[in-house]
Amino acid sequence: MIHPKAQDVFETVSQNHTTNKLSKREIEVLREMVKGKTNKEIAETLFVSEKTIKTHVSHIFSKLQVSDRTQAAIYAMENKLI
Repeated sequence: MIHPKAQDVFETVSQNHTTNKLSKREIEVLREMVKGKTNKEIAETLFVSEKTIKTHVSHIFSKLQVSDRTQAAIYAMENKLI
């Protein structure tokens, strides 16, 4: 059994670790994904190519260990990444 304060510290460290795994740009892309935007719409919003967004999305999925946008959005909301 873990002491409640130790559990709080562990959760904070875990959350910060996840945030540190994502680049600033990946977090921006994730925020737009959560809004339901397509890769093309995100690319237009961030003034980059759609291919660049696809690369960011792939990295986000890998770093968060998820396989689709819905899982990424849920993870982001549950872990207060957005």
